[in-house]
Amino acid sequence: MSSRNPVHPTARLIRAAVTTMAICIAALSLMAAPASADPENGTFATWPAPGPGNVSGSIWQGTASCATQSGVKVCDANVYTSGLMNGWATSNQAYRRLNLEWKIRNNSGTVVKTGSAYCQGATTTISSCERSGPTYLARWPITSTVRICVDTIGYAYYYVSSNGNTAKVTGSDYDCITLSAGSGGGGTPQR
Repeated sequence: MSSRNPVHPTARLIRAAVTTMAICIAALSLMAAPASADPENGTFATWPAPGPGNVSGSIWQGTASCATQSGVKVCDANVYTSGLMNGWATSNQAYRRLNLEWKIRNNSGTVVKTGSAYCQGATTTISSCERSGPTYLARWPITSTVRICVDTIGYAYYYVSSNGNTAKVTGSDYDCITLSAGSGGGGTPQR
């Protein structure tokens, strides 16, 4: 027989139940606790990214040049693009930068040319950006109706937590032009 005082079986059960309950309460409090800026404990404050600002794309045609080739009159013309972003949030904006991308699509919807540009704030965040996009040389038989379209995509990165995580916020615009053989160029813009 041991010289220690024996522990009553009920006391063991109570001690085990209390220990288990304390562990459960601690786990629940960790799961229910809101995120706070406490890097020592591995938690950080988070917040939602803003919605996108406005994105506006433009597409237009330069002067057409037409010639007869093998009995078919064929025209060539440059198609120009540009993009404008405005009304973008400046609070929590990462990198002081707004970005533009373009995807020019031919009559069948295939991407035939891409391009990108950006605006960079010198010392502060920025809310607007306007840049020229890529140029595409289109060729078509004068008897065909041809539409060239452009996807204009604007995006920026925003900080969404106190540990420096960012989220990409994107907006876009889609515009088309029906090509014209008229000597003045311009084409017929369509949305």
